[in-house]
Amino acid sequence: SMETLPTGGLAEVAFVGRSNVGKSSLVNMVLGRRAIAYTSKTPGKTQQYNYFAVNEGRAVGSFHLVDMPGLGFAKVAAPLRARWNAFLSEYFASRRELRMVVHLIDSQVPLQETDVSIMQMVGAAVAARSEQEGSG
Repeated sequence: SMETLPTGGLAEVAFVGRSNVGKSSLVNMVLGRRAIAYTSKTPGKTQQYNYFAVNEGRAVGSFHLVDMPGLGFAKVAAPLRARWNAFLSEYFASRRELRMVVHLIDSQVPLQETDVSIMQMVGAAVAARSEQEGSG
């Protein structure tokens, strides 16, 4: 639930995409650590929102990098997948700390329905946030 996410006001950069697209590998590369985020050839190994502090303790430039569960062909039960999608939608729409979404797409395959769904989810959240800021 949203209540279990870190507090403290650090900005968040979220890595999102289909299962096995390389989100955790990119997290490891960005953080300069070989295995801080677990990687596997089996889709669906990341099943939690994993937070990594970047530039921790600095007055300027510190943030959380968020490695999100993959969507699409992860071998998980349909109810769990539905919960991930609902949570992701809520996260995009209401998480105040969220500053950037990095959507990884596999360039070696055509655009997938899951990728389009993620783009639509992010677009709807941006529109809702713009509307809230305009009326508030």
